[in-house]
Amino acid sequence: MQTQMTNPARVLDKCENQDDSCIMAIFAKPLILFAVLNSAAALFALNAPDLYTKSDQNITGDSRVLAYFLVPDGPGPHPAVLLLHDHGAEFRIGKEKSVEPWDVPANTAALAREWVDKVYDGRFVGDELAARGYVVLVYDVLNWSDRGGAGFEGQQSLASNLLHLGMSFAGLIAYEDLRGAEFLASRPEVDKDRIAAMGHSMGAFRTWQVAAMSDHIAAGVSCCWMATNQGLMVPGNNRTRGHSAFTMTHPGLFNDLDYPDVASLACPKPMLLFAGEQDALFPVLSVRDAFEKMHQVWQSQGAGGNLVIRLVPVPHTFNAAMQDEAFTWLDQNLRPQIASGEHPANGAENVASNVMLGWLAGADFDGGSGDMHQIYLAAGSSPTDLPGAPTAATSSYGRGNELK
Repeated sequence: MQTQMTNPARVLDKCENQDDSCIMAIFAKPLILFAVLNSAAALFALNAPDLYTKSDQNITGDSRVLAYFLVPDGPGPHPAVLLLHDHGAEFRIGKEKSVEPWDVPANTAALAREWVDKVYDGRFVGDELAARGYVVLVYDVLNWSDRGGAGFEGQQSLASNLLHLGMSFAGLIAYEDLRGAEFLASRPEVDKDRIAAMGHSMGAFRTWQVAAMSDHIAAGVSCCWMATNQGLMVPGNNRTRGHSAFTMTHPGLFNDLDYPDVASLACPKPMLLFAGEQDALFPVLSVRDAFEKMHQVWQSQGAGGNLVIRLVPVPHTFNAAMQDEAFTWLDQNLRPQIASGEHPANGAENVASNVMLGWLAGADFDGGSGDMHQIYLAAGSSPTDLPGAPTAATSSYGRGNELK
């Protein structure tokens, strides 16, 4: 089914520098597809703290986009995190929101520092993960940082041009995240059975999306992007305004699947989801409805303990206390607890993943998607309280750095 993801993008056989380092496939220019290069994926160690090394790795075969690839010190293979950056209407930086940049202009470094101070309690999450022993991969979505140019107003033009080429902006992003997961699983530094996805805001959307689609993703941490379509498609919400909405809009998907339905295709994988009670982008009642639906799915598969939900008194942020809980949760799920070679998938999940892949490729599943829908939504009674619902103890999260 993954081959359908390339339709109608061109799939080309191409070699790098006329040697044996052949890339697997590429999109028509100027789009990228993550490719695994046999010899050209060299790592360049830079001056960095002794605890880990930072490396640049060029893993694109066409537009040659730079990614940050962090490898901790010590013998591997290591657990890994596919770290997916946010939107935030700030396009001058992308991967630099997650990993402290180096060899960049001073204004770029200053902008990255300002961003993490505002959204992440002054932390570069990728650096924090690497310091804790995780391999980290982060790259730019098209229109951010090294792949930028269109800015906020140009998002609609970009989406329109992609539609003319037979693809959606959201579908392209999803496809590249699949390839990012595949790349991580191919690396000798990485334990392919211990790869998680993590992200905030748009990165949160990308996290549960790639966890639903990729067998390479074993777990996910998603912060501040979950609600029902009905709850978001209301006057004034960003989902109704165009522009940024195109990065997360799959044409026709809502004829069969809502956001929590898509996220539930990841079941029974371990998932940690945060939401802010003061997040103006996501109405709390809609968030609760979505979480309840997901809870029923995990419960129906006997995996209720694998879904952890945190509705906390914060705005649209991923503050230090939330990060610390996420890091602890990752350790619990990606270290000794996961047996080598095992994958938490079952037949129903595979069917669901194939349907999602087909939607991204524009395939018509007729009645098949309806059957899949019933697999995930038919079982389980409605819980009276959300798992992990906030109590007085959640006040430790504080207010974080509120977005203005």
